[in-house]
Formats: sequence, C-alpha cells, structure tokens
Amino acid sequence: MMYKNHPIFQLSPEITIFPVVHKSLIWTHFLKEFLLENNFDTIAVDLPEFTKPYVIEGIKRLPEITCVLYQDPEYDNIIIPIDPSEATIEAIKWAVEEDIPLYFVDSNILTLKYLHESYYPDPYSLNFIDNLEYLLTLIPKITEDFYTKEDIKRYKIISGKLFDLTLKYNKILFIVDILDFLKIKDIYRNFEFLSDFNFSPKEIGLYNIPEKYLHYITGEIPFIVYKYISQSLDIFSKESTYEEIIKYLLIKTRDDYLKKHKEKNISPQTLNHILKLARNYTLMNKRLFPDLITLIKSIRKVIDDDYFAFLFLKNARFYPFNRKTYSKETSIKILADLIQKPNKKSTEIFFNYFDTSPKEWVDLKFKIKKEKIEDYKFSYDDFHFYHIVSYPPEDIFLENYIKKIKETGKSLLREKHSRIEEFSSGLKDGIAIKEMLKEFYKENILIKEYDLRFYNVDIEGTIIFFDEDNDHFYPMKGILYAEHHNESTLGYYSTAFKRYQTHKGIFKAKYGGLFLIYPPKNIPDFWIILERNKEFKNYSLSEKLLYGLCYYTKSKFILYIAKKPPDERKKEIIKTFKKYYIYIPLSQIPKKALNRLQTFHILLDKNLRKIAHKYIRLGGEE
Repeated sequence: MMYKNHPIFQLSPEITIFPVVHKSLIWTHFLKEFLLENNFDTIAVDLPEFTKPYVIEGIKRLPEITCVLYQDPEYDNIIIPIDPSEATIEAIKWAVEEDIPLYFVDSNILTLKYLHESYYPDPYSLNFIDNLEYLLTLIPKITEDFYTKEDIKRYKIISGKLFDLTLKYNKILFIVDILDFLKIKDIYRNFEFLSDFNFSPKEIGLYNIPEKYLHYITGEIPFIVYKYISQSLDIFSKESTYEEIIKYLLIKTRDDYLKKHKEKNISPQTLNHILKLARNYTLMNKRLFPDLITLIKSIRKVIDDDYFAFLFLKNARFYPFNRKTYSKETSIKILADLIQKPNKKSTEIFFNYFDTSPKEWVDLKFKIKKEKIEDYKFSYDDFHFYHIVSYPPEDIFLENYIKKIKETGKSLLREKHSRIEEFSSGLKDGIAIKEMLKEFYKENILIKEYDLRFYNVDIEGTIIFFDEDNDHFYPMKGILYAEHHNESTLGYYSTAFKRYQTHKGIFKAKYGGLFLIYPPKNIPDFWIILERNKEFKNYSLSEKLLYGLCYYTKSKFILYIAKKPPDERKKEIIKTFKKYYIYIPLSQIPKKALNRLQTFHILLDKNLRKIAHKYIRLGGEE
C-alpha cells in the first residue's frame, strides 16, 4: 500500500488534510498508519457538531456497529454508521483513545453531500499507485457544474471553522472526502468564510443494528470488517489480504455446503473458475476487485445451486459483534434505501452520510426449495419493493398493445412529414388518394413522398398518463425490471397496493402513469434520486416520470399518450433532453383496453404466479 504525505495536502502551515474515500477499508488502513507515524494537537472531521455526543457514544461501543439517526431540516432521514472500516470513524476513535481534542467541523445543515454523481476509481488501485496519483485520476471528472451553490456554502463554513482552529492549535489534522478537499483548498486560501447555521434536530439518537442488515450500510463486506477488527485486536495475527479473505469465504462455504450435500463434489478448480469469472465481470464494470453481488453472480453461473450462493451470502454477512438480542425501542431495520424506525410499521427513505456515489441495488432471489403455495404466509411488515413481481398475462397484454400503438405513432410521424406533389415521372411512396378526393375537380394525379428521416424511426420510450392531476391518489412509486429480453423496463406511480387485496400476497392497483423502455435497461431508481434533489421538490409525479423516461432513453423520439398534449413544463423537460414527442390522445384507446392497461396486480412472491390465475380476472375486474 502506498501513501505519501505530499505538500499538496497541506492546507496551511498549521493544517494537514488527509483526504479519503468514505466507506473504504484501504483508506482507513492508510489513515491508521499515518496516525501512528505523526503527532497532532487536534483532529477535525467532516461531521456536524450536534452529532458529536452520539457518535462518541457509538465509538465506545465498538466493535459493535451502531448508527446515529436524525432528520435534517427537509425531514430527510440521515444515518451516520459507526463503522470501524470507515476512515472518519477511525480518526474519531483515535482521538478518543489518545485523548486528543476532537472537532466536528462540517455544516450543521447537510447540503445534500450525498447527491454527487461522482465515480471514484476502485480504492483497490491504491495497492499499485499512491494517493496523489489517485487524486489526479479524479480531477478530469470535475466539471464547472460539479459543485453546487449549496456545496460552496458548506465548504465556506468548514473553512471558517478550520481557520478558527489555527488560532488555538499549531498541528491540525483534518479528515475529509477527497472531492471536498479540492474545493476547500481553493476557498480556504481565498479566505472565503461563512458562519454555520443554527440547527438542532428534533429526532436524533444512537440505535442498534441487527447483524442481517449490516451489509446495507457498511463500506465493506461485514466479514471483511470482522477480519480487520480481529486482526487489530491480536498483535500476533498476520494481516490478511482481500484476496485471502475471499478465498477463505469460498472454502468455508464449500465445506458448509458439502455437510448437507455429501454426494456433491466441488473441486478447487471449480472455486478457481468462480474467482476467474468474478475477475472478468469486475473488469467489465471497470473495477479492480469484485463486490459481493459480483461474487454471488459468479457463483450462480459456475455452481448451478442457489443454496451454495445463499451460504456464501450468509458467511459474507457474518459479524458476531452484532449478534445480540435488541429491543424494538433501540434497534432499526434497514433494507437498501429504506429504513424502519423503532416502534413503527412503515418504512421511510434514508440517506447514508458517508455515501458519496450513486448506488444500484440488486434484489437477490434464491430458489432453494419449493414451498407449498397454498400455505404461503406473509407479513405486511415485509411488504417492500425488492420482492414484488407482476402478473405475466397483464405484462403480455401491455407489451403487445404498446407495440401496436408505436406503429400508429410511427405512421403519424411519417404522415406529418410527408410531401404531396403532382405526378411527373414516378409514383414514389404511392398515390395521395385523400388529397385527390379533396380536390376531385383537378385532373392531375397527386402522389405522396415520405421524408426518409422519419420513415422508420426508433421509439425506445413510451409514456402513458392516465391521471396527471391527482398526485395524492398515487402513493406508490417504483420500477419493475424486465425478466427477459422481450419485456420492457417499466416505471410507474400508482394507487396503494395494500388497499385492495384479492388473495394473500396478491394486490390490485391502478396506474396513474407509467413509462416503458424497450429494449429493457437496468436503470437505478430515479424516484429516489429525484426526491433527494431539492430542484425537483415542486415537480408533480407525472413530471418526474417524464423526466426519468427522457433521462434514460437514447432515441430522439418518445411516444406521449395522455388526455391532452404536454403542457409548457413538460415540453421544457422534453426539450432539455433534446427529444421530440409523438402525441396520441388517450381517447383513441378503447375503454375496455384502457381499463386493462391501467389496472394491474402485484404479487408479493414469484411463486404466487402459479395460483394467481384463480384470483385475477383479466380486464381489470375481479
């Protein structure tokens, strides 16, 4: 590993900046080595001051992983994981243990730091390059509009607090995100300071996290964090590399698997094939070291048994320090971007303070054994977006109908851009019969010519608005991903699923609006991204849906189906992405077909498809 204390990281004679990539154990290891080799009068970290007592309480509970949960002024739920693999937490732990003055210098009002669409090179590359070279790879990615006005305010507040520290201390260490460091350096040298905002959250506390939820918030695989902690506690232990830990996990999983399947044979060559496939997948994604999803994907390809993949996930999530019995009042449940607070049944969106890049969540469904569908049981508490599936007959009807409408749209586009002229030497694209009938008294033959640019255009996206004016009727928002290449990616907003249950685990709802993208794409959840951004606070559901479609489609044309043509705001969205719309009135769709398009069913588990036909009548009526 390579870390150099280059002069570029010196903010002033008194302040040394240690820029990091959050949620990276490699950067945490660098920081620990750096702290051992240097002495400082004080340590400053990029966290708001009001969280300090709760974070320090969490530090005292390590190696148990806890988290601070509070609401920001916009009532967003923010969590700060007290994760030992996080560099900021390591710095705080060091200050507490060494009795070094500690300061939290970030803005009290978090200005959406987690919205940066940054893309960090894989921190694993630091095994081969130093920190300055890593920094240089990021600089070309920073455009003029990378930092928002809110970011600049935040950096000015941080710079002012750092300047105040120089009046008291001679050797200050500041730990901050590597992208924040670049702008803070400019602002500090220009003496552009601001005072902090006064803010004290109404809801703030330190909460426990059961072991099975840890992988949603930790920077590394929980088992890797466990190995890091174990080795730091044992001075005689040899430090394990990432590669050695992954190999150990595979061998441990194989041994556990063979205890139940003694007739099977999984050779070392098979495990080697898994590692090779994982390496290839990783390189295709422009990374250097495989993540947990890539490893599980590789296992499924090589070993055709989901039980092996499930055991690997179970072993990877192993973190014994959080294997305690927590009360409902002190613990929280976490599922990807959703959190369930103590003593509450509903889930809410949350943001991880240390997340600085967009995430894409993958739903892993393991087919381990067949269950009797008739005895299927579910809990409303388990109702979330990560297991639900659609009803295939409805999908087929929707896909086929949209294909027909697309052809109608293409025909309208061709007609709009066709040209009528008198016959001279050739029939071109046919005789213009309608135009001739309109002017039947003329003896000349009129012919039609299509503009080749619009003859066979590609329409990748279709959007249908059944209701654009009553957002309060449609609390459900999400994406249904294609299960095979003949299906589209579907984004929607709809009525509540729980409102109408036709059978245990089968729910009926109505779309307020939907879009389809074909060929299908594995797009991130744009609803969450837009809700995080204050710029879209006043956008209606229909405007957000249109924005998501325009953002993720490449073709110039979209098919726009609604009661009325797009208004000025929607036209502006379409124009922003340099697209053109083909409008088809909703009234042109027959009432029965319209009802089938708008009505759909959600199944809480894929296995329910086997019995769903008993409880669902096509046509939108039960």
